[in-house]
Amino acid sequence: MIWKRFSSVALLSPRPKEGRNDAEHEEMRIGHIDFDERFLAARESNDLVVFAGAGVSMGPPSNLPSFAGLTEKVARWAGQRWQEDEPPEHFLGQLVHEGKLVHEQVVEILSDPDSRPTPLHEGLLDLFGNVGRVRIVTTNFDAHFESATQNVFGNLPDVYRAPALPLGNDFTGIVYLHGSIRVNPKWLVLTDQDFGRAYLAEGWARRFLRAMFARYTVLFVGYSHKDTVMHYLARGLPPEGIKPRFALVSSTDNVARWRYLGIEPLAYEKEETNGHLKLTQSVTAWAEFVNRGALDTERRVHELVSSPPPLDPESHDYLKWVLQNNVPVTFFARHANSPEWLNWADQEGFLESLFSSQEMDSSAKVLAQWVADKYVLQHPEAVFSLIERHDTSLNPLFGTMIAQQLGLGSPVPDANTLSRWISLLCECEGVGLEHQFEAILQRCFDTGAHFGTVRLIDYLTAPKVRLRKGWRPSDSPSELKQVIQVDLSFLGDAHSLKEIWEDNGTGNLNDLARELWPVLSKNLEHCHRVLRSWDQARPEWDPMSWRRSAIQPHAQNHILGVESILIDAARDTLEWAIENDMSLARTWIEAAAVSQVPLLRRLAIHGMSLVPDVTPDDKIKWLLEKGWI
Repeated sequence: MIWKRFSSVALLSPRPKEGRNDAEHEEMRIGHIDFDERFLAARESNDLVVFAGAGVSMGPPSNLPSFAGLTEKVARWAGQRWQEDEPPEHFLGQLVHEGKLVHEQVVEILSDPDSRPTPLHEGLLDLFGNVGRVRIVTTNFDAHFESATQNVFGNLPDVYRAPALPLGNDFTGIVYLHGSIRVNPKWLVLTDQDFGRAYLAEGWARRFLRAMFARYTVLFVGYSHKDTVMHYLARGLPPEGIKPRFALVSSTDNVARWRYLGIEPLAYEKEETNGHLKLTQSVTAWAEFVNRGALDTERRVHELVSSPPPLDPESHDYLKWVLQNNVPVTFFARHANSPEWLNWADQEGFLESLFSSQEMDSSAKVLAQWVADKYVLQHPEAVFSLIERHDTSLNPLFGTMIAQQLGLGSPVPDANTLSRWISLLCECEGVGLEHQFEAILQRCFDTGAHFGTVRLIDYLTAPKVRLRKGWRPSDSPSELKQVIQVDLSFLGDAHSLKEIWEDNGTGNLNDLARELWPVLSKNLEHCHRVLRSWDQARPEWDPMSWRRSAIQPHAQNHILGVESILIDAARDTLEWAIENDMSLARTWIEAAAVSQVPLLRRLAIHGMSLVPDVTPDDKIKWLLEKGWI
């Protein structure tokens, strides 16, 4: 019954990519293009940017030139000849240097009164459904997207023209990244000097792009991998893994080059007679598909999840279909908020992959983000119960999403909730807790989550073993032999930890010191034991102690890593005890004094030197009794 109603959707069902790792992503055939399901989901979640190049305005009735064609027209106007092996921006820059009004001539060329928007302009705008969702960025100078928006929606969104760009991570509307013929021609990015100003010297284009690529899923349309513009855009592309990026490209284009740029090509077959007609047809078909079914689907899902389960059989089957499909599942995630729906999704088996070590598919990722966004901070007990039912195991990606919420999500968790989550995540492998630790640790200090603070510091400063090749003297004094040695690594970043400790740690020792000292001394002992097990340390010497000139701050302290934070924090904690709880301080000093770890013994000496009720003679006697002199 339900499947008949949605038979049009079933015809566009996901299918695995051919010739690629099936564990990566699925595709959905629309028109003549296999669209990656991540790309389809981005449109439904209003997370899509269309990035349009010259190819969008080259077909009829626009008939505007490519950047190379534009350069040829300018060359003829200037009475010169452009050699194609010369970068066009360099050639145009030479003309400007000779006093030619290149920018003004380009405005005249592109202001052809017979040029009008193409069906591709309108099809790309149709993808967004309404004018308030439009998010177009273009390196074209013509104003056809503005005219097309009037044709499609009847009014204009916000329009930005370089260099007056919006925030790259928070905008809607049309952005003319390289300027527009409707503003001062001097701001058109045409010459090598213009590109240098936009992407290097002043950097306004680069800054906008980096923020945009980090926040949105981007679809390139109308570019070839050989385009001059792509060489400069590549400078604004952040590393892969932030947000996916795609390009609609001809099947004759260089697929490997696009992937080298971190952009996944979505290929269509270019026809000899009709050129890029299949591109326009596919975009139009996609727009028709998403606009035909999306609003009705979302309205139905919203209606169902506004009340808690149970459901009638038809609604139950319908929601199961929703959660099994890559695009509709985003509607469920957008509107389902109550703990009852969390339990329902779990009982129906849709959350199993959140607790598996296997890579999650796209629907599971949407649901994992849904749980993280809607429940981790708002209904933590419901999520704790969910995790308990799955034997306290977490998929690493799901754990990372939880960590992001702890550091950056809303509302700010209370101290008890924050400490509980930290104690759980610290036991899970690969959750990426260390990537969010600055924000999480700051929240611990802000909310008074002292147990969470101590556990997170323990997690960040516990040593990890990394092997490397090294050299040692052989039996012959003049020869060296190669051996395997060990280096100590830590999950925490030394610079960030130092800043956070100095800004927050020392001021919170009244609440932290008693719990923190055992953790710090334990990790110092662990470091020493690892080094000793690889014959790189002895009770009387280890490289960490050797590199640390003084326990107190000193210009010649050469440990710049997390080891230094361990020592500094232990020193500050011991000094707090000497000022506030002498009995506790003496206990710590005596325990450190009998340790096999040189740094702990040095901390004991530092502490004893500060004890006010012991005379200098007694301090010397204490040293002699320990046999250290």
